[in-house]
Amino acid sequence: MQSNPKEKRKWYKINGKRSFSNDKRSFFSFEILPFYGKIGVHIALIVAYVLYEIITNHVSGYTVSFWLYIPYYAILIIGFYFNSYILFPTIYKHRRSIWKPGLMFLLTITLLVFLLLLTHHILRYFLTGELSLRTHKQTLINSIWRSVYISIISGAHWLFLHALEQKRKEVIMLKRQQEAERKELVLQIAYENARINPHFLFNTLQFVY
Repeated sequence: MQSNPKEKRKWYKINGKRSFSNDKRSFFSFEILPFYGKIGVHIALIVAYVLYEIITNHVSGYTVSFWLYIPYYAILIIGFYFNSYILFPTIYKHRRSIWKPGLMFLLTITLLVFLLLLTHHILRYFLTGELSLRTHKQTLINSIWRSVYISIISGAHWLFLHALEQKRKEVIMLKRQQEAERKELVLQIAYENARINPHFLFNTLQFVY
């Protein structure tokens, strides 16, 4: 009997991780790392990133209102978390294949660049009323650079999360090993007691006799 296609797309847990599809052969089989750290830490990092962007823009001479940059920041922050918790774990899962990780990474970079350029055109239309698909060279370079460096930062963040995950697994395996050794010791003691008790009983009866 064939399984329901809707059930294949449900989120479910495998070894503490959630997967978007239970078909391991599927190209769109995603792996998601647990959300490490408190929310306050993530908020503090986001605020630090936004402050860094504001300072960099002012130093570079861009005096555009801060509110106009909010869509850009939102896209880059979403891209950061997508790369850290979904893209790079999935690439690591498909690391034995050559073309899959590279294609997924290039598609993500392309999507980020496209969203940044689309946001730029939309904002330009609302500010100036100009509707044009022409993109300035500097705008394209900035969009590509932002997409690349946010991917690099998210990659470093994933490496940190991956190290934590591996350390957590090692601790769990060590605890399981210690628990197995403890149970084995208990069984060994029980076995020795079972061997000693009959001899003690027989010796006592023999002495009484």
